[in-house]
Amino acid sequence: QNHLSCPSVGIELHAERVEVARKKSDRQGLMSTSFVACDVRNPSDLAAQLQAGDLVVGLHTCGRLGGDIVAAVAERAPVPMSLLMVSCCLQGWPW
Repeated sequence: QNHLSCPSVGIELHAERVEVARKKSDRQGLMSTSFVACDVRNPSDLAAQLQAGDLVVGLHTCGRLGGDIVAAVAERAPVPMSLLMVSCCLQGWPW
């Protein structure tokens, strides 16, 4: 089984989902993976989680969520980091 070779942090709004993810990660032995609860709809909260050199990956960044993630990365400027966004809903949910 392949493991992530670099530290990664999963960010989720719901604390109960974070706890489930932590338990699954522990069972898989993913020691370089951690999870935190964060409301990414507040760019300042997300920006506080970001560090230089991070690759920020946004999955299902529908509606306003995509803009909020871009704002969080921009708030950390000029700290160098990369951003990859993968939307899912063409109709866009109004998060």
